[in-house]
Amino acid sequence: MTMEQREGGPKGPPAEDPKARRQRVADGRARLRALDRRWASEGDSESLWEEEHAVLSQLLSDGDERTAAKCARRAKAALGPKASAKDLADAALGLWVLDKVDEVEPVLLAATERLPANRYPWDLLLRRVSYRGSPADEIAFIEGQLGRVPWKGFALLQLGTRHVDIAAGALVRKETEECRRHLDAAKAALERARTERDTTDEMRRTSDRLSALVTRLEGRVAAPDHTTESLALKRIFKEASRNLQLEEEVRSVADAAGVKIEGEVDKELDLDELERIAMQEGPETEQGRTITVIKVTPTLATAEDRRRKPGPPADADED
Repeated sequence: MTMEQREGGPKGPPAEDPKARRQRVADGRARLRALDRRWASEGDSESLWEEEHAVLSQLLSDGDERTAAKCARRAKAALGPKASAKDLADAALGLWVLDKVDEVEPVLLAATERLPANRYPWDLLLRRVSYRGSPADEIAFIEGQLGRVPWKGFALLQLGTRHVDIAAGALVRKETEECRRHLDAAKAALERARTERDTTDEMRRTSDRLSALVTRLEGRVAAPDHTTESLALKRIFKEASRNLQLEEEVRSVADAAGVKIEGEVDKELDLDELERIAMQEGPETEQGRTITVIKVTPTLATAEDRRRKPGPPADADED
């Protein structure tokens, strides 16, 4: 008999108290009723959409699919001529949390047309494009919407972000012209975003950070010989040429750095670690500059969506 058998078998996580789950469901439904009252008194707002989204997501994770399905069944009424903002929100968010992405699209389109000042349904529609397509599809969607949305600063900031995202990928793939093209487009979008009436100070700070990233990426494109990989390989071969007896030591350093001695760059290369190995003894004037490329996606999001796909805080600030 094993110890586990003597102790009654392996111990897993304790079972959740069903009463606690039922209480969370009851609390969530109560929050929805409170939101109904706020909608009646305050009118439509992005914060109400976001709060309802979060509550429906939590209810679904607690096993209450019925409430989300009840909201989703309002889709037909939401598309009618007498639909309210609350009808549109219930239908769109119910379908969204149930992952009925094809059915939700016409509801979101209707919401963006009838609620032009509310960015939340537009943002969900953009996420819909993102889930089924590529950054290029997102760019085409945003550019097609720029003429009709009143908050152009928000849309332009997202447009610039996606151009930076594509440019960073092109740089990794050494597609220089593609990288330059998207960096130019990113700069133009970010400069336009700064001048729009809806652009807040927080959004301008995000634009500044993205612009700084664009500048550093441009430097990497303009001086490829100063990339971390090139500097490391040059140092390794320089040491080998001085003393052939150190060949085995050089190969060991190359292996530790993730670089093949023939000069082929390992696809699993850790750029930061490689630079530390290659430049640890060199003077500061010889050390190359490095950057960390951060994908920034300024978009409204709820707690549930942040777990699935990171999203920025209010006013599209994420870095």
